[in-house]
Amino acid sequence: PPASCAPARAAGCSDTAHPTGGGQCRAHSPAQLAAQANVRDIDRRQLDELCRYNQPPELVRMTLEAVLVLLGHEPSTLDWAEMRRSLRSADFISNVVNFKSDALSRGRRAMLSEKYIAGKAVEDVCEDIFRASRACGPLYRWVVSQVRFSEMLDLVGPLRAQLSTLTDERELLAARVGEVNARLAALEASIAGYRADYAALIRDAEALRGEMSAVQSKVERSSALVASLANERVRWEGSDASFAAALTSCASDALLGAAFCAYAGGFAFEGRTALEAEWRNILADMGVPAGSSGSIVDSMVGAAQRLAWAAAGVPQDDVSYGNGIILARAHRFPLIIDPSAAILPLLPALLSRPGAPAARAGAGKAALARASMLDANYLKALESAVRFGTHLLLTDADAFDPILNPVLNRQASRAGGVDRALVRIGEVEVDLSPSFALALFSKSAAAAFTPDITSRCTPINFAVSLPSLAATLLTRVLAAEVPAVAERRREV
Repeated sequence: PPASCAPARAAGCSDTAHPTGGGQCRAHSPAQLAAQANVRDIDRRQLDELCRYNQPPELVRMTLEAVLVLLGHEPSTLDWAEMRRSLRSADFISNVVNFKSDALSRGRRAMLSEKYIAGKAVEDVCEDIFRASRACGPLYRWVVSQVRFSEMLDLVGPLRAQLSTLTDERELLAARVGEVNARLAALEASIAGYRADYAALIRDAEALRGEMSAVQSKVERSSALVASLANERVRWEGSDASFAAALTSCASDALLGAAFCAYAGGFAFEGRTALEAEWRNILADMGVPAGSSGSIVDSMVGAAQRLAWAAAGVPQDDVSYGNGIILARAHRFPLIIDPSAAILPLLPALLSRPGAPAARAGAGKAALARASMLDANYLKALESAVRFGTHLLLTDADAFDPILNPVLNRQASRAGGVDRALVRIGEVEVDLSPSFALALFSKSAAAAFTPDITSRCTPINFAVSLPSLAATLLTRVLAAEVPAVAERRREV
């Protein structure tokens, strides 16, 4: 036969073998080793427990009888007393582990298979035996693996003879392959000469291509550099013009921002819009130059602040941004009015931003504690927050208690000779931590806070009105329908 038949004939060694014998033999050899390892792990105390049985369970008796028959005992001589003597033997486990499968005769193997294995679901029987005795489970699996492996040894005998025949044929084919390889080597040597000449020509062509590519790359980079410098010049000129305009309106922007933080917080969206328009008219009448585009919120909220608030889940509209700016810039403790209470989950994010009183004091990093002013024990929570410098949210602020006035006013007194601040809460003087921060919250949009309260706090109105809802919806519709324009608006 030709040399190319050698791999096919070699593959035929496995193809013509027993359809299941080779695979099962390989599978049961690891199974046999695993069963021996499990038997080796059997604790002596487990065997002693079996010996204490006067009348063992049927599955335990069957397993021990199969093990002893496999080790060479005659079934007719095995009673429970004989089994217990074998279990008490110090070398019982070693005899089981060191048992050689080729010592099992065909007759004894057939008897073991017929009496203890055939007709049984081995896995189910193993589970039942394991539940009956943790020692007998591995022993039964060992018996099964020995019987199966012995059967596989009988199947391997004819396969070994066939393998020897195929090995001889393979040697003959290998000799012929050597002759063919010699002829191939001579041909390959002549081909190598032609390849060397071809490779020299290819190298020359590649060198020319590389040189041409390098020159082209330099030309492209030079063109890109010239174009980018032209674009950069346009950007610089635009930045210079916008910076000059910003310098012109810097004073008015600062004045409008301060007025917005001080007075606009308590108004709804339409009130803030009216205030801003009135303030701009006053500045125009006074001849103070103001920014030509954008609102107060646009000039006070930077791109980094917008991204941080958006990541925290703050709605991306002028109402939310304006309230966030007031929270971040106000020096007095905030009085938040939100009938929907939707702002409560966002308060930690808003209060921890750079510039907020809580963040400047370090309280923005702590958890936001909450207490209700309707709770009789809310003063204890307030004393604890003042002393330990935590951030406290007092809800139900419409039930305002004048006891809070010294805290809202930050009326701290210095203890004699000691560098610490004390604030009075009711009849108690409490150490005032520099990191303490307070926020009041009310769900009542109709609550009428007196000027005495609003002068001590910074009112911030989160109530949803029709104009504020329209502004919010307009922002979301713009982002959904024309995302490019919305993105451009955010960039501007």
